[in-house]
Amino acid sequence: MGRGRNQARNAPPRTRLRAKKSPSPPCDASVGDSDAEMPDADPESPSNFTFIVALDYGTTYTSVSYIKFDPKDRPDDIDLHEIQAIQNWPRAHGGTNPQNKEEVPSESWYANGQHYWGFLAFKLRQTLQIRRESIVGLNFCPKVLLSGNDEDEISRQELRQTLATLGKKETDIVTDYLVEVLRHTKIQLTLIEGYNDSCDVELVLCVPAAWDATARRDLQEIMGEVSNRAQFGSIYNFWMIHEPEAAAAMVLESETRLGATKTRINWSKGDTFIVCDAGGGTVDTITYRIEGMVPVRLVEVTKPIGSHCGSKYINDALQRKVLSMLQDETYLETDGKTLKNVVDKSVMHQFENETKQSFTNEEGESFEIQGLRENPDKHFESSLLNVPRDLSQMVSKGAILRAVNKKNGPRRQMYSSYGFLQSEEYNPEDMSHKYYDSVIHNDANGISYVRNCISWLIKKKQRLDTVHVFTCQSYQIFRQGQDWMLYESIYVSDGDVEDNLQYNHGSNKKVDMSFLRDQGLVQARQRVATSPWYWLVEYDLVMEIQGLNLKFYVKWPRGGEMQGQAGQIPIAAAFKPGTA
Repeated sequence: MGRGRNQARNAPPRTRLRAKKSPSPPCDASVGDSDAEMPDADPESPSNFTFIVALDYGTTYTSVSYIKFDPKDRPDDIDLHEIQAIQNWPRAHGGTNPQNKEEVPSESWYANGQHYWGFLAFKLRQTLQIRRESIVGLNFCPKVLLSGNDEDEISRQELRQTLATLGKKETDIVTDYLVEVLRHTKIQLTLIEGYNDSCDVELVLCVPAAWDATARRDLQEIMGEVSNRAQFGSIYNFWMIHEPEAAAAMVLESETRLGATKTRINWSKGDTFIVCDAGGGTVDTITYRIEGMVPVRLVEVTKPIGSHCGSKYINDALQRKVLSMLQDETYLETDGKTLKNVVDKSVMHQFENETKQSFTNEEGESFEIQGLRENPDKHFESSLLNVPRDLSQMVSKGAILRAVNKKNGPRRQMYSSYGFLQSEEYNPEDMSHKYYDSVIHNDANGISYVRNCISWLIKKKQRLDTVHVFTCQSYQIFRQGQDWMLYESIYVSDGDVEDNLQYNHGSNKKVDMSFLRDQGLVQARQRVATSPWYWLVEYDLVMEIQGLNLKFYVKWPRGGEMQGQAGQIPIAAAFKPGTA
């Protein structure tokens, strides 16, 4: 196969049906609610609603928000009260109305072939005092597997050790958990909003601002499998938004739409502000400038930076401190309990659910530990540990505000490169060819080729239209008795690229071209009388950008019709989050 030269061708307020606010019926499944029976949709409701569903997968908690509307009347702008949150999480507990909780713990527990998730995993850990290492989420953060940050390597190593005992791959625990979240979301929308399989679903995923294209693509691939397993939404109707931008949109909307009496700041176009998004795992900071108010549009003034120093690490520090304080109190280890079990049940549960949520700048905090003996030197009272103090849904709802109207977002600039894997006619004067060991000679046409070259049609930093077509010329030599299938591969790289170099594998396409031989559309050739017969098939390789998806296909003859079916891959992760 040879490679031709790349040829780029460019190529007033409305009334809407709002989401219902009625509470959902109780849901009480033993593991989750994935097996709950799906009711029939309301026969009086339209069957073709569009749902925008935003997922904020956090280190410690996860939330899902949504809005529904008639696709014939898509809103350009919405009010906050039109955005609803998924509630009624299985086995939710705590507070006066636990069924109304709008977030679910990002925890999983694998035991006896079962996957327990969310509140159930959280509750089992508290009530059964199971070994904390068997809980994936609180102590071990699955999200750090995706960050690629060197600071997180220790956490990743700890998590991999746990995964080895579970027989799980690194991405399995994220996938398993998010499948349950989407299944629950689907059930709740069916019960409350009349969702059915004919409804269109736009999935929105909130990602840390400091994540690069590789981390975003890893999560994008996970979401593709999650969507398929949950049978909800599609990776080809998918959008990403930075977590701090979504949170900022929510704040601006709440402060400018609640009326003059509740507006604390008179925001206007051109104002600049700093967002510090302090989450369970990461803390991201970024500076934005307001480019538009209705709808809210922000542009980055500075490059986002972030680190894994969120509240989860406060938990870890407290646990280490308390274990150090209790290291000599071995009398607490009764009935098979370890000191770590005692700390988890008596200290960490209270700290996570009470202390952190009502923080005040006081001297310290007290935790009840049954059986603890008084020791003033260690700040111990009878059954009371005094620890001296050393000197949720906002993101997912903000993502809905941005996803409803995606106009005037970031420029469509690529953060990744995409190319076709090809063989190139060997040229001894081409310096790049001298570094290749895989030079082969085709005795049919007498030409030598360098294998495994890549023709990068789409390059990093390139700006693309919503619909953008790239074409390069190629050809294939078919010999007698050879399979007449074209095998084309797309490769992707997040770094700066040069043609002829091989990078990460992306996707494959197979096209049957045997009809050309069978119908006599190409003629057999022979270089010399003693050389084998062969057929030369010349065609175009095409990449076609359509929004946030990339289609790729073969055209024969060159400039002619598409042969076979087009392949397709999502490329939302290759753009800056917020790009439409």
